[in-house]
Amino acid sequence: LCPVQNKFSFPAVAISLTLPTIVAIALAEGGDLTGALHFNGAFITPLLYGLLPVILYQSVQKKEATADNFSISSNLPQILLGVGTMGALGQEIIQDLTSLPILS
Repeated sequence: LCPVQNKFSFPAVAISLTLPTIVAIALAEGGDLTGALHFNGAFITPLLYGLLPVILYQSVQKKEATADNFSISSNLPQILLGVGTMGALGQEIIQDLTSLPILS
């Protein structure tokens, strides 16, 4: 069992909130935080909730895998989630690139 299970750590919470806030304010260049929020919503959130679970699941499965366990049908949900995430990220990249004043 983990010895720190169910323990609240104020320094850990403060650091996890402070560093991203500092980066967001620094990247806002004195303006509003809309750009930082867009970047987080468009790129970081899909990676966090779409791609990271697939990577974690695959790493656990590799430890428990045998030759009999591997099949496309058993991995289909993870494959679809990964492909969907990459498609959403690609769409956001294309949309952001076309909205740049240099390319318009």
